[in-house]
Amino acid sequence: MHKTIILLAIICIALTANADLFAQDHENVEQVGRIFNHWDEAWDVVVVGVLAYVAAGVSGLQIVDVSNPENPEIIGYWDDNPGGACGVIVSGDYAYVADWEIGLRVISIADPEHPQEVGYYDTPGVARAVTFSGGYAYVADGSGGLRVISVADPEHPEEVGYYDTPGNACSVTVSGDYAYVADDGSGLRVISVADPEHPEEVGYYDTPGVAKGVVVSGDYAYVADGGDGLRVILIADPEDPEEVGYYDTPGMARAVTVSGGYA
Repeated sequence: MHKTIILLAIICIALTANADLFAQDHENVEQVGRIFNHWDEAWDVVVVGVLAYVAAGVSGLQIVDVSNPENPEIIGYWDDNPGGACGVIVSGDYAYVADWEIGLRVISIADPEHPQEVGYYDTPGVARAVTFSGGYAYVADGSGGLRVISVADPEHPEEVGYYDTPGNACSVTVSGDYAYVADDGSGLRVISVADPEHPEEVGYYDTPGVAKGVVVSGDYAYVADGGDGLRVILIADPEDPEEVGYYDTPGMARAVTVSGGYA
C-alpha cells in the first residue's frame, strides 16, 4: 500500500494513505502540506533547521526541505543502504542511520543535496534506533541489546561497549549519564553510561505492554507501550523508576516524542 508522508509544520508523521483518516475530526490539528514519493516506508524522522531527515526503509535516507511547510521538497537522498533504514539521528555534518540487520551507517550530510556514506559498523543484532551523545552513537540493536559506538572518527566507527538487555532493544534515548532503553517485552531499562565502555543497568520498570519507543523530558520517561498506550515513568531516581500516569491509546503505540506540555 502506498505510504504518504505528512509534514505538519516541522513535525513529520507517517500514515497509511486512507481517506477516512483525513475525514476524522482532529481538534486543533490541520494538515498544511504533504510530500509523496514511492519510498518503502517512513520509519523515523528528525528535523534540523529547515531540513527533515527521513529513515525510509529500503529507500534509505531521504532529505526534505520543509522551509515552506505547504510545499515540502526532496533535495537529496542516499539509498545505497544494504538494509532497511529505520532510525536516524543528526549531529553536525553527519547523519547516523540504524540500518536494520546491517547495523550503523554514517552518512556525511555536509552537502545535503549529495549525502554520502563515509563509514559503518555492523552490529551483531538488528539496529532499530540510534541516538547520539558526547561522541558516541547509542544503538538499540534488538537482540543485540544496547551498543555503544565511538564515532570520534566517523569514517571508522568502533564499538567500545555494550549491554545485553533481557528483551529486544527497540528504542534508546540518552539523558545525562543514563541511557533509557525501550526493551520490548522487558519494559524500560535504565543503563548507566557514565563510563561508555562499561555500561551497566541500574534500574528498570516492567511496563504492562511491549515497550517500543521512549523519550525523556525532565524527570520523566515517556514510553510507547504497544497495546498498553503511553506510560509516564518518573525517573528522578534512575535506580527506582516508578509509573505515575498512563493513557490508553486506541491503537498500538510504537513511538513517542514530547514538545512542551504535549506527547
